[in-house]
Amino acid sequence: MNRNTWKKCFFSMLAMVLASLLFAGSAGACQATPTIRSVFSGDWNDSKIWNTGKVPDRSDVVSIEAGHTVTASYIRVRGLCNAGTLSILSDAVFGVVTDDFIYNNGKIISAVGATHLDDGFLPSPPGQTIGLMSPSVQNAQNGVIEAGAGGYAYQWKYAYGGAGGDVLVYGYTILNEGTITGGQGGRADAFRERWSEAYGGV
Repeated sequence: MNRNTWKKCFFSMLAMVLASLLFAGSAGACQATPTIRSVFSGDWNDSKIWNTGKVPDRSDVVSIEAGHTVTASYIRVRGLCNAGTLSILSDAVFGVVTDDFIYNNGKIISAVGATHLDDGFLPSPPGQTIGLMSPSVQNAQNGVIEAGAGGYAYQWKYAYGGAGGDVLVYGYTILNEGTITGGQGGRADAFRERWSEAYGGV
């Protein structure tokens, strides 16, 4: 092997090593320095839970700190770093939208469907959907994204548990090293003594 061939091999290997180191460094942490951090658990729109004393807006890179649970209906920010628990309360198709990235090393969850008690033939409501949209979505090794379970049904003759919620992730780059789970179907119990039917959610 001549000198030029050795050079090409050396620089090719060096490039691969540097690329792998760069990827490893970016994959293990938030992709940007947060501009605002949670200091308490609470509602996203409560300014008192944020260290800046203001509600995050579209220009912010937000960090939900470990041990904090933040509830929200809809989020639109520049970047999100989650090490705590983010609970999405709405059933919007896209509950979390960012312009740059989503990095999750905690939990992102949605609400369980409501319980139906003796409501005729109506099935219980489904678990709520989680929708994430960002150019870059990373669910890290300890990250959990889980949609809500279907609602419980306890009815006279026919009981139908609610369907589990869905998880929708949209992005140019999606890396999942953790757990992403759709919601479980809801339980159903029918209590008529002589004859009844019960159907768990899907």
